[in-house]
Amino acid sequence: MRTFYFIRVHHGQADQLPTTVNNDRLTFQTDKFSTYALAYQDAETSNGTANQNQNISGNSAANANNGKTGSGSSAKTGITGNDHLSLALAIAGMTFVIGGAALAIRRKKDNS
Repeated sequence: MRTFYFIRVHHGQADQLPTTVNNDRLTFQTDKFSTYALAYQDAETSNGTANQNQNISGNSAANANNGKTGSGSSAKTGITGNDHLSLALAIAGMTFVIGGAALAIRRKKDNS
């Protein structure tokens, strides 16, 4: 069996954070904007020997609990629900700017 947990590195200090699993989703709480890593450790095998496989996958400023903390403060590292709208507006804005630049170049060529 594999046990997953998060490690937080804040000002050079690494701490293992309490991590819960609910419906295949890992969550943890934090109040610091830090570097986080997802790690796992395999439990003992059926013959009583510990499996020594470990893996750590780092992600700077990742927050699997969408910035929610138990203390009421937030590190603001999660993704908000308006990200799709922001992306659509950014694409529309870039399209407008590129289209305007192309039109200006075309008019400049026509006037020459």
